Amino acid sequence: MWAGHYSPTGPRARGALRSAGPPPVRPAAGWYALPVALLLAAVAGLTAVIAATWDASEAAQADPVVVDGRGTMRPDLAAGRRYLLYVPSGTPAPASCAAAVGAWSVPLALTRSDPRSATRRRGYRFVGSFRAPVSGPTRLTCAGAASRLMIAPDDAVHGLLGLAALAAMALAGAGAVSLVVIFVRRRLTRRRLLYGRP
Repeated sequence: MWAGHYSPTGPRARGALRSAGPPPVRPAAGWYALPVALLLAAVAGLTAVIAATWDASEAAQADPVVVDGRGTMRPDLAAGRRYLLYVPSGTPAPASCAAAVGAWSVPLALTRSDPRSATRRRGYRFVGSFRAPVSGPTRLTCAGAASRLMIAPDDAVHGLLGLAALAAMALAGAGAVSLVVIFVRRRLTRRRLLYGRP
């Protein structure tokens, strides 16, 4: 009755048995690319930020310098770098300032709109920031200034590095959690298939 082409042991049935292998393990192994990509993005992003801000971070670690407003002391500045200007607490801000090297003098454009980026200094208050027009020992003169001025390198870059580190930690954490979840789910799926469970 079962002989011939339609026999369950014939070529068609044996081919169907061979083609029906075990079901695939879910989630697929390709999902491991997601946590790996997150970890690589965390490392690459943090490395890029550190490399881009390395010089600024090194400069921001310099100690603040206390000078007078008549140019007697000459702080060592770096052209293009941003510096923060402080005066003793309770002292009015200078009306204007200028930087001079030799016989050459240039007015400083004081920016007073970003005090939140300024580190608090004991006994001093923030009154403005400027970018150094020249490099080297620079004579600073300020009109209407107090007898003392404090000049400190801008350290806002440290806040940027902190945010970059937090973002990298968040990406790395997400990658690590995803890696564990994928591994556990694949292990559980293998165990169910091993015992013939759906």
